[in-house]
Amino acid sequence: MSLRDSGIVANFTEDAPSLKATKCGRTDCGAIIQAGEDRHYIHGYNSKSGKEVCTNCVSYYNSKPDTMSRRDFVGLSASDRDSYVCHSASVLAARKKGASLSTRRVSAVPGNIGHSSSQGYYGAMLPPPRPSQPNVAIPTSWSPSAYTYPPLLGNSQTQGGASTSFGYSQAHQQYAVQRQFWATKAYQSSVADTITVCFKILREVPGKPKGILVRNLTEGEPNVLASITPPGLRQLGIQTMETKLTAALRGLRIDWTRIPLREIANWVDLAHQPPDIAYFYARCMTGKPKPKETAPSFKKQTKAFELAFVIDSEYWEEIEQQLADNESSRSSNGRGSSQHTLDGSTVDLESHARRPSPEQEHDFELNRASFNRNEDHSPRDRTVIIYLTLSSMDLTRALKVSVTAPRTPPPSKRRIIYQSPNQDHLRDALLEGGSSYSQLSGQGPNRTSEQIQFFAIDDCSLNDLLADRKFQGFSCDPAKASPGSLVIEAGSFLGIGTFKTAEVGYLTLLHLIAGRLGACANEPVAVKRMYKRRRTPTDANPNKWVLNRLTSADEHSKILMEANVLFWATSIMNFTYSFIYHFLQNSSKRLPFEIPEIRFVRAGVAIVHDQTTGPTTLKCSISRTYLVEERINESKDGFFKFINNGSAVPLDMTRKDARELSEFLAFTQHVQFHKTKGAVYLSDLQGSMQLLTDPQIMTSPLIGEGAEIFGDGNVPSAFNSFPEQHCCNHICRWFELPELAASAASDARSVP
Repeated sequence: MSLRDSGIVANFTEDAPSLKATKCGRTDCGAIIQAGEDRHYIHGYNSKSGKEVCTNCVSYYNSKPDTMSRRDFVGLSASDRDSYVCHSASVLAARKKGASLSTRRVSAVPGNIGHSSSQGYYGAMLPPPRPSQPNVAIPTSWSPSAYTYPPLLGNSQTQGGASTSFGYSQAHQQYAVQRQFWATKAYQSSVADTITVCFKILREVPGKPKGILVRNLTEGEPNVLASITPPGLRQLGIQTMETKLTAALRGLRIDWTRIPLREIANWVDLAHQPPDIAYFYARCMTGKPKPKETAPSFKKQTKAFELAFVIDSEYWEEIEQQLADNESSRSSNGRGSSQHTLDGSTVDLESHARRPSPEQEHDFELNRASFNRNEDHSPRDRTVIIYLTLSSMDLTRALKVSVTAPRTPPPSKRRIIYQSPNQDHLRDALLEGGSSYSQLSGQGPNRTSEQIQFFAIDDCSLNDLLADRKFQGFSCDPAKASPGSLVIEAGSFLGIGTFKTAEVGYLTLLHLIAGRLGACANEPVAVKRMYKRRRTPTDANPNKWVLNRLTSADEHSKILMEANVLFWATSIMNFTYSFIYHFLQNSSKRLPFEIPEIRFVRAGVAIVHDQTTGPTTLKCSISRTYLVEERINESKDGFFKFINNGSAVPLDMTRKDARELSEFLAFTQHVQFHKTKGAVYLSDLQGSMQLLTDPQIMTSPLIGEGAEIFGDGNVPSAFNSFPEQHCCNHICRWFELPELAASAASDARSVP
């Protein structure tokens, strides 16, 4: 029985389709095995390496009598498997070189002999109990004497009692190791052609051709097969981004059939591409084949291919509405569907939101959006709060709805630029920096450090402020005190006003709180204290005056009033922006100008306690009280007085941006006066182009009937003249605000 007929198998590899175009390993053939065609492995003799050949060459090798056939044992009987030999007699006859050498007798190896690693080193195979016929002479030159093998574990006895091992040599003890080695080499697959794909979630925005990123949802997928098709890319993208998008939308399920997948580079919709052709593979093939190759080769791409799921504007509005409905139902389930007003009556918020009565339409403002603006002026996450306001002074509750705005992309890497220093500047700096004065100038005797208790002024919405009937103003709650230190550079005045002085300071709190003043150590601040002028006229200088600090009790009460004014001013300004964004949300008109983003400075009250010990008790008293505010960089941003306290007419500005901001602030006064029905508005507006400070709250004289509220700057005569002095500008008219002169009397009578 020939070797080919008996079905001997060389178990080193399996035939598999070729992953790329390769050349047939047979020298006389040279055919190209295209990608997807079958490739066959032919094992070599002794130390010669094997080769991969085409299907035609396999037939050639099968026709040779001394070539191992790559066929399975399927179909062979047990007797056939036991009777096959490692090499046929025709093979030995062809080996003329080894035929003349001295030989030794070996026995055939049955096909059902197994091996076990527990029997000896490297899983050595023991000889069979009985040798099988025929015996074949093997040339001694075929023995792999170049290798060192472990010694035989023992000799098997033949039937005749001879102490020889029939059919085995020292090389057979290495069978398990060699088989494992060659199986590993043969079965390992070639390196697959892979690419890197980056998936993103975008949404359409008017004016942005390719939309904007949604919540920074970006994820890269390495080692993606380059043969992947458009449907496979879509399925992979959904698997990658579905969990992230669901988490970003707080569990809201997305209909992926309404979201197309596009390539960002050319904005091609992958749904319109052939579904059975690899989308990126052709781009990765080199245009010119390498040497000794007749076909282009695959080139690994260093840059990721970017794909994006694009949500259209209509579907995004549906998502936002669904988020609003979910949050509204969640809020109503948590707090109940009815709320109490100031007069003790119960109001069903959902009922009023759906069916307002005609007599309540002038008081109800449904879905008023109160916008909690960010502390800085970069586009980050924003939170929009939907309010149901029953009247201008009623108790209200908020239904929170989160709406995501785009985040800023990560900053690019800084490029290092080398430049030689200016020699004149270098000499001046060395002279100044090396003097003894420069070492002492920053450690002057006027720099003092105070151990303080800090009370931050919270950013509270007007509706929440009205809802808290117990604390409707700022107070130094001991439960909210933050210990820390305040360094003051006494005498380094940032400014001297009518009632207060501002000095340079640095605030450090023991517990840093993000989003508030003191979020970082040694934060630059403006330290303000109350004072009164004391004139000491003389003949030489009749206008000479000095600063006199107030007593501890008076200073404490006046600083708390200043903090309370800033607390209320922040809430009223937030209320103004809520009206603006609510109007824009429900208006179909295009906004012809930009809305400035401006806010009041973050601030807080710092109290210094002096401790004195008595005979038996420890007494504690307030010695100093400071109003600590976020410092405005006047050298960079400038400082402007936009609107005075005693007039509603904006001041003349030389800078165009300052003039536009003063017009916007005049518009905010109109909104506040109109929406509170002539009860309150903000005045004495001053600061930079982004931050305001030292405001004054102006209230109707009918409130409190002559009581002094919100400090000495609340002048009744200035409030009464506001409707006549205010001149509506283009912003007032675009937001459809009525003329104040015509409605001032009716609004004033409605104030409680």
